[in-house]
Formats: sequence, structure tokens, C-alpha cells
Amino acid sequence: MVQARVESRTDVAEDESGRTCHLSSRLAERLDKEHGDHVRLENDYLAAHAEVEQVTAGAEETIWLSGTGRDRIGTRPGETVHVDATIPLEGGYMAAWPRGDFSETLWGDERGDLLISCPHGGDIEFGTDDIGARLFRSLRATGTPVTAWLCHGFNSGFASDAFSRWHMKKPVTAADAYPELERMLDWRFAYVVGIHMHSYSEYIAVGGRAPDSLRESVGDALRETLPADFEIRTDYDEMALAGRGETSSVNYFCDGTGVQLELPPMVCYRYRKRVADALHDVYGALLEEE
Repeated sequence: MVQARVESRTDVAEDESGRTCHLSSRLAERLDKEHGDHVRLENDYLAAHAEVEQVTAGAEETIWLSGTGRDRIGTRPGETVHVDATIPLEGGYMAAWPRGDFSETLWGDERGDLLISCPHGGDIEFGTDDIGARLFRSLRATGTPVTAWLCHGFNSGFASDAFSRWHMKKPVTAADAYPELERMLDWRFAYVVGIHMHSYSEYIAVGGRAPDSLRESVGDALRETLPADFEIRTDYDEMALAGRGETSSVNYFCDGTGVQLELPPMVCYRYRKRVADALHDVYGALLEEE
């Protein structure tokens, strides 16, 4: 962890989300970071992740943040913050929860037939890691080789701010910031399912790069177990978030068999067990056949 002086960003296209930063070349060198990498920012009471957007020549340890970026951790220009090369808090889930911090969990190993990926658990996309954990437990109980990578980011005591501070994008491309993910980079799985929450209340999206037949099977299983109020969409043209990026965790760790679920908040709040049971039925049967 390195102490760095905070300065205000003056670039015209100031980062409105606050999730990016500029590092001085001295700070980037000490952290071994470059453009696109992720860093951890920490002040007295708040911490957050940030993506390195630019490395700027400078002999001092300096970090440039937008106004929104400074607000995420409660700091001002001229103050000093801690910057770390890795994001998760040491001590895991139980250390992170009371501090409104971030942790990472890896269950299983490279021998799993299915990888369950939940990068936005905790309060970021509430309930998604719980669904993943339930699915892992139920498949493991049947003797199915399964692996789960779960992340958990929590609200602080000041606000419902987990999403703004911990919702990272494309962690696979910045895996050195996530120790458990970095361990997995060379692993490959027969299937991957990623579980997310989206803000569209009326439908569930079953996306990813998996064949239509697999995505339809998942969709049918969800239709059978969830209330009819929730429309299930498998047509890419009908979903806002299709989950087809090659470097997303749901697609990176397999060869065209990744399924990404985007669930409405109500499903994540009230029907987590039903979703896990539906996925168990699909993948349990699929892996039993192989």
C-alpha cells in the first residue's frame, strides 16, 4: 500500500461515475500498474476500487480523481489517501462486511466442470452471490465437480453506496488486482454461468455466448419455477445486457458455453432459492450426461 496525494482532474471529459483515476508514473511504477489496471483507494472510513485510465509523468506519488471519484472515498484535493495494488480486504467476507468493504471468495479448483461467476455480490447486486453459493452447495452435494468465484462488496454506514464504490468492470483484464481470480486465469471449464442483477424490472435476460439450446433450457427452467410476472428473454435483440463480451468472466473461462443471467431486483430479493434450484436442474442433468 502506498500513500498518494490527491489532485483534482482537469481533463474535459471528467469521469462522471468516479470509477477511473490517473496515476503519476512514480505511483504506477511502485504499484506495478498501467492503463486498464485496477487499484484500491482507501481513506479513513471509506474504500473503493478504481480503474487506471491514464499514467501521467510525475516524480511524486500522485493520484488524480474527479469530483465524483473523490466523493466515493470522502477525500479532497491536497489530502493523502492509501492506494493498493489489490482490491479485496484481507480477512475475507466477515472482515469486509462491517466495514462496508470488498472481499473475494474461491471455492473449488480447476477440476470443476462448471464455474459459477458472481463478481458483483454482497450489496453491489444484492443476492447474486447468495444464488451462486446455493447452486455451488447443491451441486457439490450430488458429487458434481463445481467451482465458484464470488465477490462481495458492501454498503458503508453512510449510504447505499456499494454499487458506486465496488461495481468493477472487466476484472479478467485486471486480474492482478483480484488474487483469487488471478489464480484461475489458466483454468478452463466445460460450462460457466454468471449471475447478475439489472435494473429492468419486467424481464430476465438469459444471455452469454452459449448455444441457443442451452440458453433456452435455462430459460425454460426459470419459467417453470418463477412467477409468470417475470418474462424470460433469450433473444439477444430483446435484452439490454447480452453478456457476449469475450473478456467477461462468463465467457473467458470456457469455449462458447457461458450463460449470463441478468435478473430483476425482485427476483434477487425474493426468489434466490428458486433461481438456484432451476440452475441446479439444468446443469445437474447436463453434467450427468457427460
